[in-house]
Amino acid sequence: MKNDVEEELMVSISLFKCKRARRLIVKGMEGSYVDEFNHLESYCNELKRSNPGSDVSLELSKEALENGNRVFSRLYMCFNAAKMGWKAGCRPIIGVNGTFLKGNARGIMLTATGLDANDSIYPIAIGITQKENTVNWKWFCQWLKRSLKIEEGDNITIMSDM
Repeated sequence: MKNDVEEELMVSISLFKCKRARRLIVKGMEGSYVDEFNHLESYCNELKRSNPGSDVSLELSKEALENGNRVFSRLYMCFNAAKMGWKAGCRPIIGVNGTFLKGNARGIMLTATGLDANDSIYPIAIGITQKENTVNWKWFCQWLKRSLKIEEGDNITIMSDM
């Protein structure tokens, strides 16, 4: 970037200014995840309103709330159409997995998928957490159990890579 500016504009520019300009450009392209977080609660409420029967849960950090801050803790989403489709036409198998999120807002995405009659992957639910641990997996599985109305898991296979 420094070489391009100096060649094309014939102006000497410091490396610090190049880095600062790049940061501003990337921020403008990606948007501020802090601004987006402020809209997340409204988005969840709109999902509940526009998709009756869907399960959406947004949790904020309790420690941060005590200090007057709003800090993301975890999010769970399972659309009603996905629940009904899984019950109506998918095999009784659920695959669960977690993957790292990259970018400015880091975290872990937990997913639950099924297999339809054509052996194709069928998305059921997603969860976003700050880290992958036993507490967050239990939370995700409890929500999944509630969403799909799975009592004790009879006649259902849960598959994980761990």
